Amino acid sequence: MIRTPGELDQILGLDTISVMWDSVPDAVSYHYVLARDRSFKDVLIDGLVSDTTSVTLHTVDYGTYFLKISAIAAGGKEGPFSEMVAFIVVADPRSIE
Repeated sequence: MIRTPGELDQILGLDTISVMWDSVPDAVSYHYVLARDRSFKDVLIDGLVSDTTSVTLHTVDYGTYFLKISAIAAGGKEGPFSEMVAFIVVADPRSIE
């Protein structure tokens, strides 16, 4: 379901991350969760978007992040979360002097 970032992608520098996923038939909105741990106990962002299959997220530190997304139908019923994707934010070597 999640198209970008890919599993264990390395994102250069602290900035924004474009997240994109496949649309789900009959979904009217999507629930996304970004965490610092695999068990999603240290949640950084818990958000909803409507009428789109993308969102821009901001990272706060270097390291590994975990992302999952679910679809929500018109009646408010939320489907299961996607498979979790882990990605790593690393220092951009061009910014180190």
